[in-house]
Amino acid sequence: STTLDYITSANVGTNSKLTLLGDPANPGELAFRTYNELQVRDKLTFETYGALSGANADSSVNTTNALGQVNVGSKANIDSVGAVTLQARGTGEVDTKVNTETFGAVTVALSDNTIDFKPENEINVRSGALIDAGGKLNLSAGMSVDFDVDSYDVSARVDTFAGSAIPITDVDADAKVTTKNSILVEAGAHLKTAQQANLYTERFGHNNADGTYKAVTWLTALAGSSAEKGTGEAKGTGTVTVNGIVETGTQRNV
Repeated sequence: STTLDYITSANVGTNSKLTLLGDPANPGELAFRTYNELQVRDKLTFETYGALSGANADSSVNTTNALGQVNVGSKANIDSVGAVTLQARGTGEVDTKVNTETFGAVTVALSDNTIDFKPENEINVRSGALIDAGGKLNLSAGMSVDFDVDSYDVSARVDTFAGSAIPITDVDADAKVTTKNSILVEAGAHLKTAQQANLYTERFGHNNADGTYKAVTWLTALAGSSAEKGTGEAKGTGTVTVNGIVETGTQRNV
């Protein structure tokens, strides 16, 4: 059993002040970014022999936290001659395999392989915060402002072979990936830009989930087939919530 529990944060503290000075003709960028990259591999092989033979092999991957976040604290002040970027992104691959082989007159094979991966990315601008960008203002979660989206792949597989006159099998494989990307601008926060404001979150991303199990007995081998089933589900949410103020074109002459 594996439990994923990690939080990556970029924080601008409460009441802090950050100023980027420079040439307006070549202003550069003031950026706060998080990026989580995860790779999980798990392989379990179990073989048993005997007149009465049994194997019970399980694998599971669950999520407590899989979070990337950028936080601008209450009454923080960010002032940039150029662009300001707040970005939270990630990618991940979880691949688990369970293999069992049982041999005997009567065999029992029990196998369960489950993945429940829940990556999150969030941007939070707290009440009273002020961001003033001389260039573009870019906030993105689960993607870039150039529409490059995050990708997650999860695969749970079970292969069982029962070499017996009386085979008993109970196997399952279930793979899920659920993404959550959010931007929150609290009431009382004020975001200003001389140019364009981009607030983007990705809902689906390039996410794939595959849960497959295959149970082979002498009956299926004789028929030249095997029971191959399982479940896979990929879903997600993307939200942008603005309770404060987002103001553009602050340096235009009217």
